[in-house]
Amino acid sequence: MDKLEKTMYTMPKGLTNSGLYWAIDELEKLMKRRDLTQRESNFLKACKDEFANRTGENDRWHRVYGYSVYVERGKVLHATDDYETTYPYHKNRRGGWDNVTGELTLSAIRAGIRRGTIDFK
Repeated sequence: MDKLEKTMYTMPKGLTNSGLYWAIDELEKLMKRRDLTQRESNFLKACKDEFANRTGENDRWHRVYGYSVYVERGKVLHATDDYETTYPYHKNRRGGWDNVTGELTLSAIRAGIRRGTIDFK
């Protein structure tokens, strides 16, 4: 088993920045020689996403269900509608709402809004 194969058994979050950069570089070199397997392709995407989150390349505004949502280091911080700044809240089991600012990713926010378990207040 080579170094790349061993690295793919770790989650990208467990790698250092230099480890992420190395894995991305190795997989892109491999991609030039042959088609990547599904596992290699998924690992490459996960490494690129993690590297972008760590370096702040994903820090920006996104449009989600009528809200302008700000994402920093991969986590949703706040949103604005036409009139005010709002923060993400998650519905708890007792029927109340818990503030989840900085805890959820953009995809989790989208899924939660779709299910009705996340709202901006």
